[in-house]
Amino acid sequence: MIRRMKEFGWLDYEQRENFKIFILLPHYSSRLWGLFANLCEGRAVEYQRFAFTTYQVLSGEAAKVQPSMAVLEAERLAEEFVEELRILLNNIKSKMEQVSAQTSLQDVLSHHFVEYRPDIVDRSYHRLKTSDHVSRYRIRILQEVQEIRQNKERLRALCDDAVRRQLADSVEAAEYRMNASLQTIEEIYRGLDDMFAQIDRRHNQYVRASYERALYLQQAGSARMESMIAGVLLAIAEAREERTEVGGLPRLFRLQAMDMLLPASRYVPRKKRILEPAAATPVRDVDEALRARVRRESAERVARGISRQKIEAWILDVLGQRGSMEIEELLTILREVEEPDLLQLLYVYLYGHDELARYQLGKHKEIREQDTIRYSNRTVRRREKRK
Repeated sequence: MIRRMKEFGWLDYEQRENFKIFILLPHYSSRLWGLFANLCEGRAVEYQRFAFTTYQVLSGEAAKVQPSMAVLEAERLAEEFVEELRILLNNIKSKMEQVSAQTSLQDVLSHHFVEYRPDIVDRSYHRLKTSDHVSRYRIRILQEVQEIRQNKERLRALCDDAVRRQLADSVEAAEYRMNASLQTIEEIYRGLDDMFAQIDRRHNQYVRASYERALYLQQAGSARMESMIAGVLLAIAEAREERTEVGGLPRLFRLQAMDMLLPASRYVPRKKRILEPAAATPVRDVDEALRARVRRESAERVARGISRQKIEAWILDVLGQRGSMEIEELLTILREVEEPDLLQLLYVYLYGHDELARYQLGKHKEIREQDTIRYSNRTVRRREKRK
């Protein structure tokens, strides 16, 4: 194969001073040898990378520096993507023809689970159906292409970059080539639904062909088995009429005595468990003094607790006849008490957002500090009565 490749110009030899021969690859043969390498390695096709890479090429930072090269690279990726989809479509068709040519049920099952499932479903079809990169980035790619074609300044910069990089002789030729590349990208990604539908139909055709072939071979095998049993019975009948014996007949049948009822399968009745009545719980008398003390402590605990009604009463008492005041003034009044409870200020913020409260907080936020306390100096306003 290497000699034939050298004859056709796909590689060349070079003999060095140490009499070692080195193989040289021309620049145009790299894609061919890359294809051979992929076929030999048998790597799975990552369909999700095509759409993601195409979008990154069109919208990334490289597209701003060299936009013409980005468009051509996106076109190459789109063509490679659709070519991989065509290869998958043709491979499914080839597998369908192979499974239809199988002559035994074992061969059909082996072809499905050993060849089709690892080569087609696991490596290609399952990855294509479970990846969301295509559906996620296809709309973005189409929007990016439309934005390039409709934005005159961006299209002009694209054509100027193509002329500067000697991709076209004139601005008109560059515009024609760039529009053709963008049109190719748009047509490919708009036609993906039809390509996916063809792949799904071809996969369903293979599944149906494989099932029908297996069913046909199974029915044909059972028919052959029935004919063999009929032949054995006919031979036994003829031997009985001729009062002869059929050789090897005792080895075909095996008689075994079976009992209809085994002792181990008999039902063993169980006695019903008798539930004993539960012992009565003794009732303890509670001392009235203890009962009164518990009630008093509970009432004191409720009185010490903070509620919305207490905070409302305190705020309205501080406001007096005024309609509003700031938190700074409220904090100053609170700290004048001998033992100030600063938790009340937190509950002012909390209940200020309650629609049932009789006051409300202003939306303006101003962070202030007073000694070691850092707070939001909002305005506390009296809420108007609802009609």
